[in-house]
Amino acid sequence: MTAAKLGVEPGTKIGPYVITGELGEGGMGVVYRATHALLNRPAAIKVLRPELGGHSAVLDRFLNEARATTAIRHPGIVEVYDFGHTENGCAYIAMELLDGESLAQRIERRGKLPVVEALAIARRIAAPLAVAHELGIVHRDLKPDNVFVMSDREGGEQVKLLDFGIAKLETAVVRTTVGLVLGTPSYMAPEQCLGQPDCDHRVDLYALGCILYELISGAPPFGRGGSMTDLMAAHINAPVPPAPLQALDPEISRLIRRLLAKSPAERPRTATEVVFEIDRFLATTPAPQPGARHTFKLAVATATGLALTLASIGAWYRSRRGARIDKADLPEAPAILANGSGAFRAFDAGTKPGDAAPIAVAPTIAIDAGVPPPAKTVAIKRPRVETPDVTVDLPAPPAIDVNTAVDH
Repeated sequence: MTAAKLGVEPGTKIGPYVITGELGEGGMGVVYRATHALLNRPAAIKVLRPELGGHSAVLDRFLNEARATTAIRHPGIVEVYDFGHTENGCAYIAMELLDGESLAQRIERRGKLPVVEALAIARRIAAPLAVAHELGIVHRDLKPDNVFVMSDREGGEQVKLLDFGIAKLETAVVRTTVGLVLGTPSYMAPEQCLGQPDCDHRVDLYALGCILYELISGAPPFGRGGSMTDLMAAHINAPVPPAPLQALDPEISRLIRRLLAKSPAERPRTATEVVFEIDRFLATTPAPQPGARHTFKLAVATATGLALTLASIGAWYRSRRGARIDKADLPEAPAILANGSGAFRAFDAGTKPGDAAPIAVAPTIAIDAGVPPPAKTVAIKRPRVETPDVTVDLPAPPAIDVNTAVDH
């Protein structure tokens, strides 16, 4: 069904969003690119096909995705902005617009991945699953098509889980019929294949094991082809093909085998336990060595940074030293001689070979005075002379008559 038949074309307004184009089409509806009319925020709008809107079970599943996703607040879960009905009565969900590729597209493009990269992706899947499971939400349709890989702001990778349409909400009334099979056969747990109504969060852990097996080997444990019945029978009865696991580290091989255990009781208890096991292994694994091209780029960047640093230091030194003085502007300086006990040599700091006349700057004098002998300590002794007592006899002064007249 085309967008025109849904009554949705570029320029159509759905709620506060204006449709700008079509992104893709699925079994339940069509996904459009849109922009919020007031916030100018991009979004993806999923519109349910009108012929499916009359089926209560399909409508419940469609809106169940919105309820389940909005209940989980985690950067690894696609964010839902709004949901409601269009003017034609079609149900819609407005969610964040993602830029990247699905994990299925990456596997198709690259085949099997290096073990460290595969484990990093599996860890990014397990982390939001742990949050969902703590809230009582089970995805039940985890597969590479529902895992979106995108770049983050720090240059790394981020994983987003999509399509919680058949998610099981323990807090909601769920219509589950015995014998009803929900999921994708290549990634379904044995209890799902048997149609057991009491499936819990460990079906997601089994699907995670299938995804990790596929990332390492290039294909799910029991393949993608064949009939649905054969795939489901293999999940229930067949052992996990051991060939891709034999080349792995025993710790990782054991983790994958536990995730793919037929009995839920033999699987890891929680997704948090899976995160812990992967983190423990990655912490003891050396980082992969960069390739020749990356090494060359790193060397060029290092040399460029060093050159810029040296240039900055040179500019700073020149600014501190000041401008160089022109020789012609300096007055002539008298010759400076220094006498010493040894030989001396005179170096003119401003003269260079080929100068016609000495420039008028003070010469720099290097004096080689030799090493002076150590000074001797001289002790001067002065004899102590006793001074004798001396008695001096002075004559008596003449008598003065106070009545004598004095002639003036």
